[in-house]
Amino acid sequence: MLKKYSNLFLADVTETSNIYISLGDTFSTSFHYYKDYIYKLNLLYSFWSYGIPIKIKYIYPQIGSNDPLYHLSKLTESWSNGKTKLNKTLSERTTIKNKKNIPIERTEKDLLLKFYPEAKDLFNQNYTLIKERRYWRV
Repeated sequence: MLKKYSNLFLADVTETSNIYISLGDTFSTSFHYYKDYIYKLNLLYSFWSYGIPIKIKYIYPQIGSNDPLYHLSKLTESWSNGKTKLNKTLSERTTIKNKKNIPIERTEKDLLLKFYPEAKDLFNQNYTLIKERRYWRV
């Protein structure tokens, strides 16, 4: 479907467009958050492989819900919306550190990879690499 409509997307979506894929929201279990995160990153990379610069927008969960990937999702949002997506991978971006001086995003990423080790490749991509390769396979 992306191949069929890629020219229409390219005509409407530019770097300054406010077109987002929603990430997060309210789910009942941690595994739903993990699966949603993996699915949305794969979807983002699929758009990027056709040169369509779509971004990610984090949606906060309702009160009483606990997102186990909160910091990683916020980091992903800022990375996909900024200029650093062009030459830095998601693994190269770390910001907030805990008391042991370990980036919180890295601990959340390690927890995600503990349950879904096949998602390891998602963190080693950037916009330029995917666009040049013109191929992303889920």
